[in-house]
Amino acid sequence: EPYLVVALGNWFMPRCRHSVGMILAEHVASRLGLRWQKNSELPGYVAEQAHPSGRRVVWLKPKLAMNENGKAVRRACETLSITSPSQVLILQDELDMELGKFRFKAGGSPRGHNGVRSVHAALRSPDSARALIGIGRPERREDVVDFVLTDFTDGEMAVLTQHLDAYADKVLGHIDGLKQ
Repeated sequence: EPYLVVALGNWFMPRCRHSVGMILAEHVASRLGLRWQKNSELPGYVAEQAHPSGRRVVWLKPKLAMNENGKAVRRACETLSITSPSQVLILQDELDMELGKFRFKAGGSPRGHNGVRSVHAALRSPDSARALIGIGRPERREDVVDFVLTDFTDGEMAVLTQHLDAYADKVLGHIDGLKQ
C-alpha cells in the first residue's frame, strides 16, 4: 500500500519558518536523487520513492497556502487510494521545540497549527504520524504569526542545515520501519 509524506509549508514562502517541512522534504529528495514533478491531478509537486520493500512512497509539496494544505492531501489520498491516516506522515514546523530539535508524534491535537488542522480535516482524523521540526518561539506570544511567516535568519539556516541529514535519517528510518 502507498505511503504519503506531506511537506507542510507556504508554497510561495519557501524559506520561512512555517515551510521547514518543505525544506526537509527537498533535502531528502536531493539526497535520494528524487525529482519533483508537477502532477496534473494534485495541487502541488510530487517526488516518488521506490522503497526497497516495494512500498510506493510519495512525497508531496502542496502548492497552496499553509491553511489550505489539507485540500492537496485529500486529493492525494483519493488519487493514491490511501484510506487510513496511518498511511500519512506530516512534516511540520513546531513552535514549542527549539531550533535544532526533532521528534515524532503519533497523532493528536494540531495545537494551533492551522496546516495540521487542515490535514486532519481532510483525513477526517487526527491519527496520522507527524514529524515535528523545531523552529523555536518568539519572545512575545502576539508575534507568533509574523515569526512563522518570516524567513529563517542566516544563523538559523546554518543551524537547520547542520541538522538536515539527521532529520532525513530519522524520517527515512520511520518509513523503513513501517509494517507492510
